[in-house]
Amino acid sequence: MIGKYLLNHSFMLPGLVHVVVATIAGYGISSLYHFAFGLY
Repeated sequence: MIGKYLLNHSFMLPGLVHVVVATIAGYGISSLYHFAFGLY
């Protein structure tokens, strides 16, 4: 019951979206620096 409550919690979806957006943004920034500036 507790696990089901956590999975259906109102903060679950926004948190997941934030993690996905942050991951994509970080990957994009890393690629930008790598290909555009050649830092690493």
